[in-house]
Amino acid sequence: MDKGGNSEKLKEENLQTLDDFENNIRVNIKEDEMLVHFLSVYYLSKEDIALRKIDNFLDFISHLGVEFNENYRNHVSAREMLDSISDSIFRNIINEIALSPTIGLMIDESTDISSNQQLAIHIKYISESKSKEKCLGVFELKGCKAEDISSILIHLLKTENLLYKVEEISTDGANVMIGDHNSVVVKLKNSCLNDNLIITHCLAHR
Repeated sequence: MDKGGNSEKLKEENLQTLDDFENNIRVNIKEDEMLVHFLSVYYLSKEDIALRKIDNFLDFISHLGVEFNENYRNHVSAREMLDSISDSIFRNIINEIALSPTIGLMIDESTDISSNQQLAIHIKYISESKSKEKCLGVFELKGCKAEDISSILIHLLKTENLLYKVEEISTDGANVMIGDHNSVVVKLKNSCLNDNLIITHCLAHR
C-alpha cells in the first residue's frame, strides 16, 4: 500500500477509536494506550502547545508508570490524531446543524503566524428550540479575493447540504465581503437563491 493509502487507513482506525471511545465500547479498542495518546494530543491542542512537544509530554506521563507505543510519540502521528479528532468534532456539529431549519453565518479572513491566509467560519443554528453558535472550522485560502473566499464557503455549504438553509451572514465591512458587486455576500446570495438574505456588518468590526 502506498503512503497515501497508509495515511488514509490510519485515519480510519483513529476515527473508529474515537467513535468507540465516545460510545464507551471499550472491548473494540485494541490499545488503551492509544486513548492516552489521543487525550494527550487533545490537551496540547487545547492549551495551544506545539505538537512537537508530544514526546516530552509523554515522557512526563511515563513517570506515572504508563507505557506507550513508540509509533505514536512523534509529532507526525500527533498531527494525524489531531486531524482525526477534528474530523470527529466537525461531523458531530454537522449532524446537529442538519436538524436546524435555518442557519446564520459569521465569517472572517485572517493570516496565521506562517503567513498563510485562513477563513474562519462560525455558524448559528437552532437545536432543541435553543439558539446555538459554534465554530465550524478554519479553512486555508489560496487568496483573499471574493472568488477565493466564496468558493471555499459555498463548496462547504453545498457539500453538507446546508446552502438552502442560509438566512443571514455577518462579516466585516470590507468591499470584498459586502460590496454591491461581485462580493462574497453577493455570490452567496446568488448561490443560495435567497434574495432576502440578511447581511450584517459585524458590530465588533464597526
